[in-house]
Amino acid sequence: MANQILKEAVARRRGEFPNDSVFLSDWQVHAANVVCSAIVDKAASTPQDAGPKYLPFPTGSGKTIGAVWGIVQVARDYPDKKICFLTPYQSAVDRVHDSLTKYLGHKVVGKYHGEAFVDKAEELAKQIVVLTHQFVPHNKGA
Repeated sequence: MANQILKEAVARRRGEFPNDSVFLSDWQVHAANVVCSAIVDKAASTPQDAGPKYLPFPTGSGKTIGAVWGIVQVARDYPDKKICFLTPYQSAVDRVHDSLTKYLGHKVVGKYHGEAFVDKAEELAKQIVVLTHQFVPHNKGA
């Protein structure tokens, strides 16, 4: 029974995101599905569920693609929710931003890092913003 549920979840995610999942193993799609579901559950949660979720997965397991899938679903299902995706690397900001804009467009998804030549205020006003971790200590309150 559990194996069938896993197979159905993997098939569903492959159907929803065929271009993103073509190079992923079933295990990676499953891990990405777990991350995606955690993000969607967090968006649907009550204020009592506030706070971070920690999902430890190894490198190459599908965390980032799962996060993209979850953010896409939350943006569509909860257009009033603001989402901030933090990563330590500028190159990762660019990759995640590109993946998200493919689904949601540049009007919804913003990005900011030290080498991004963009209007900071305009990018931060968007529903979804992809940033480096360095943004936080240098932009308190933003």
